[in-house]
Amino acid sequence: MRIRGEPLNLIVRQVLLTAAGTDSDQDICFRVFNHIRGQGNTVLFPDIIVALDDARDNKSETALAHRRVTRLAETSRRLHAEQQAAERAPRLHYIWWGPVPQSGLEGITAMATHVGAAVAIHFWCKAEHATAFAEALPQVKVCGLDAGMNHALLPHNGFEQLAPVVDWLTSKRAFSAVKDVLMLYLLYQIGGHYLDTTTAPMSEMVRSKYKGVRFDTASVVTPMHEFTSATLGIKFAGIGMGRDFYVGSNPWSSETHPSRKVLMTPSVDFWAAWAKQGNAIARASLEAYLEYATELKLKAPDKLDTNKRDAVIGDLITLAVQKGMLKEVLEGRKQGKEVYDLLLAEMWPVSALDERDFETLKANFTLPQLGVMKWHKGTWRNNPK
Repeated sequence: MRIRGEPLNLIVRQVLLTAAGTDSDQDICFRVFNHIRGQGNTVLFPDIIVALDDARDNKSETALAHRRVTRLAETSRRLHAEQQAAERAPRLHYIWWGPVPQSGLEGITAMATHVGAAVAIHFWCKAEHATAFAEALPQVKVCGLDAGMNHALLPHNGFEQLAPVVDWLTSKRAFSAVKDVLMLYLLYQIGGHYLDTTTAPMSEMVRSKYKGVRFDTASVVTPMHEFTSATLGIKFAGIGMGRDFYVGSNPWSSETHPSRKVLMTPSVDFWAAWAKQGNAIARASLEAYLEYATELKLKAPDKLDTNKRDAVIGDLITLAVQKGMLKEVLEGRKQGKEVYDLLLAEMWPVSALDERDFETLKANFTLPQLGVMKWHKGTWRNNPK
């Protein structure tokens, strides 16, 4: 320990040289303490005891105890700093609900190469496929969810209907629906960014054209930690100004309730999202999704066996997130326009590489704020079953 350039051990040795044979350790410690205070400095008595022990080349119980306490305190401070750093570090989630495919993971590999160690990339899959995915994706952390939708990185799953809903959707091979509900689950449970697997870093040429940034840079500043108390702390990719939400509509019927008040929500897509851990909208959306999916299973399970399945899957996530976004309006705590304006400001605006295809969702989209690009061409949207 150094006292304004003067080592504590040196001060103790100097005091020992002038100490009388009858001076006790307490006397010596007080002389050291007063010497240091006389120089306008401060020191803790346990530190003086350790320095005195070192000067005599002893190993007294008092000094050893202080060393143990100091080590514990330093370890605690280090672990706390590491935890804070982990919470601040960008976290990116991908989901794939099935065995390792022949292709389709290129975007994840490109992102892992692109960001290096700057971003913690978590790839979520069934526990039974985790080993195979770990071999296919050595650059990312593969996280296998067990049958109860639990994993060591997550708080315990407290959503009773989640595992049954995922199991049922899996039996219907509605893997994109599983992806949607797990996206909400992960955003609520652990927070961070979510991207579809058909998403990759923008090329330098595209980034230059759309004034895009790198994901690892963007995710630290926007939108990770600079929210004010007025914002809702969740983002999706915005694809339009607004969309009607009829309270009471459901994903197994085309009927709405025009007699009820029609509410407006931002028009969003669900290939890019972000939320803080414990976000209220993510939780409300997840709860709505589980409610809708459970009722669909009971009342119209065959809807996922028809040529309407993609529309039903789209309705499930759209209606669930709409209900989640309007939670405070539906509970009477805020006005619809107030929440709509706030949510619209929170959305990430996207750009289509081919504006002619924008409305049909056949285009490749860019999200310059995150420096990523999403492709729809060749996906299920353009290949109805």
